[in-house]
Amino acid sequence: MEEKTVNPLVKPPKYRPRWPWAVIALVAALLLLNHFFQWHPWPWVKRPTEVRERITPPPPPPQSQPQIVDFGKIEEKTDLTLGEMILKRKQEFGLKDSVDMVVKPEESIRIGRETVSVRDILAEIESQMQGLTETLQPDQATSGGREILEEDLSKPRKEVEPPPPPSVRKSVVYYGVYVVRPGDNLWNIHFNFLKEYFKHRGITLSPTDDEAAAGRSTGVAKILKYAETMVHIFNMKTKKLDHDLDMLAPHEKVVIFNLTHLNNILGPVVSRNQFNQVRFDGRSLYFAETDSPSQ
Repeated sequence: MEEKTVNPLVKPPKYRPRWPWAVIALVAALLLLNHFFQWHPWPWVKRPTEVRERITPPPPPPQSQPQIVDFGKIEEKTDLTLGEMILKRKQEFGLKDSVDMVVKPEESIRIGRETVSVRDILAEIESQMQGLTETLQPDQATSGGREILEEDLSKPRKEVEPPPPPSVRKSVVYYGVYVVRPGDNLWNIHFNFLKEYFKHRGITLSPTDDEAAAGRSTGVAKILKYAETMVHIFNMKTKKLDHDLDMLAPHEKVVIFNLTHLNNILGPVVSRNQFNQVRFDGRSLYFAETDSPSQ
């Protein structure tokens, strides 16, 4: 009878280890517990989402874009928020129809398809004014290159207290913008502004207040001449200042001026009698009884 040979390196089947099954069972149990905790967390166990909400910083606020004041949206009343903002600014200066927009330097204006930053307009004005000053002769630079009317400058000048400032912030400079219409001329644009500005302050101007009396310019006419030195015509298409006062292309050119500065200059005028004290030397506008001219 033959004897069975047994390989010493192979254990009998009854001695095989059972630990792999135990490991598999343990892993399955852990997975079940993890699944249970995710759907039914214990009070002392924080959800992963709660931890992420605590450590994740809030997103940065969106950067504010420069405000674009669109003339078309104001005219067509398609942007009520923009219209209300411009209307409120106009009311601060007692204006309604004599200007179309009241803007700040950090804003832009849009007319039709053309959009221009107010800062770019101001930079163009500053550049041309510097060039004009360099080309003028000394006597012309002093008088602004305009004819100086003979005035009795020997009269004493008395300081006049300006009225309380409007509710707009003093640190903000506002610019008035008028969009040229067919048939407009610069003198009438200025005169309509003055009539509306003074009407808000209880002073009514007649259509003949800008006409000369006894061969001399009236106070209103002197204010209008001063306005010519600080009002500029800007061409929206060429992005340049325009000096042709007789050809104002409708909806192509705008008249822009420093509304805050003009409001400060005209502030002392509180009655019609003060128009007789207005003096204009070709560069500065002041009152005969003030201490110094207003630049």
